[in-house]
Amino acid sequence: MNNIFSLNRTLKLIRKDMLSEYKNLIIWLCTAAGVMIVVSALSILLGKQQGVSVDTGSGFHTVIYTILLFPGGYILTSSMFKDVHDKSRSIYWLTLPGSTFEKLFSRLLISSVFYVILLTLIYPILSLVSELFNLAVFGMKHTVFNPFSIDVLKMIPYYLVTQSLFFAGAATFRKHPFAKTLLSLALFQIVFSIIAVLLLRVMFGSYFNSMQNLSFTGTDFFNISSSSSESINNFGKIATIVGKSLFWYILAPFFYILSYFKLSEKEVRDGI
Repeated sequence: MNNIFSLNRTLKLIRKDMLSEYKNLIIWLCTAAGVMIVVSALSILLGKQQGVSVDTGSGFHTVIYTILLFPGGYILTSSMFKDVHDKSRSIYWLTLPGSTFEKLFSRLLISSVFYVILLTLIYPILSLVSELFNLAVFGMKHTVFNPFSIDVLKMIPYYLVTQSLFFAGAATFRKHPFAKTLLSLALFQIVFSIIAVLLLRVMFGSYFNSMQNLSFTGTDFFNISSSSSESINNFGKIATIVGKSLFWYILAPFFYILSYFKLSEKEVRDGI
């Protein structure tokens, strides 16, 4: 018997987690639907009062879908391990018949792939109901949401990657994981920006020093030598390739592995 991964155990864990979270998902979807219908109706009403047509090309539902996908998905992801951090409920996590990997994989699927599929399937129906209401009441409507548009399909991979940050935050922080993850990201961005500026100063120090002697009144300020220009362009290309590679291939696996070790540490600490 495989103690790390069993498909049968994993499917049972997914079923158990889905049954545990379905009430929260229903409440979340109903709240989102209510807010969307109200906001859609208000935008139609305001547009009608101002004499502005919103029938085609408004992108209204794409914007709402984006909000539900990214901030909404991040908030949902941040709540994935609230039972693990609750001392009165953590015993149920510890006694679940499954490995740490299987438990993590179950929550990961729910907050990433399952959430995207559920939202993408349900939102077109909600948008259709909303726009039928707008058409019946106001005689105007937004363009009904198209889940297969290029803009929508391009969003999904970005969510699946960036969601890993909040998944790790949910596994790491006991209280207010969403807010603490955002704070951690802000602090990281500040530190990264400082390091990037210092690195640029070291690599292109001679270029920055030569700029100090240039006059802003003439055109010489913009005359960068061919060698300096080529060095900057090459650095930009390399930085772009490295950045994309880190984002698409390293970011999500790194934070999933971090989540695994955080949960393992939690189980060892609580199991003693």
